[in-house]
Amino acid sequence: MEDYGVPTARVRAVLPGTEPARPAQGPAAGEAPRLLCVGSVVPRKGQDVLVRALARLRHIRWSCVCAGSLDRAPAFASTVRALAADEELADRVAFTGECGQQALDDLYHSASLFVLPSHHEGYGMALAEALARGLPIVSTTGGAVPHTVPAATAILVTPGDEAALADALGHLLVGPAGASRRARMASAARTHALCLPTWDRAA
Repeated sequence: MEDYGVPTARVRAVLPGTEPARPAQGPAAGEAPRLLCVGSVVPRKGQDVLVRALARLRHIRWSCVCAGSLDRAPAFASTVRALAADEELADRVAFTGECGQQALDDLYHSASLFVLPSHHEGYGMALAEALARGLPIVSTTGGAVPHTVPAATAILVTPGDEAALADALGHLLVGPAGASRRARMASAARTHALCLPTWDRAA
C-alpha cells in the first residue's frame, strides 16, 4: 500500500466475519470424547501429524472426525487415510470429505474439542467457527493462530510436533481433570465469541 502512495493512517485490517452459532453440546452421555478437525486434507493443515499424535493416545477413549475436502491434494489425503489404517485407527478417525453447512454445524455441535494441527494459518476461519460454538481448542503456533485464538481458550504447540500435540490432547481427554480443563476453556471460548464480528459488522 505504501508503494501506491496510500498513507498508512488510511489502511485498516478487517477481521473476517463469524456468525453466531449454537453452543456445542458434545457427544451423547457415555460416549467417548469427540475431536473435530475442519480443513481441507492438504499438507499445510497437518492431518498426518494429527493421526500420528492420536496413535500415541490409542490407550484412552476418543473418536475423531476430520471434515474437509479430500480432492485438493488427493495423494496426501490417501497417504493420511492409509496412515490411519496402518496405525489401526480407521475405526476411530473418520474422514467425511467436504460437508454442507448443516452437516458441518452438526459436527461442531457434537464435538468435545476442536483440533487444528496446521503448519501455518493466515487467520484460521475454522478456529473462529470453533470459538463461536464454545469449543476448547488444540492447535499450533503456526502463522496467525496465536493472534486468532485467545490463550485461555486453547493449548498451542509447535507445528509438526506430534509428541507435543499428543500431550496437549491427552491433558484434555483423560479423566475428571481433563473434563474440568475442557470446561474452563469452553467457558473462555464462549466469552470470546461475544467479541467476534459478524459478516455484516465486518462489511
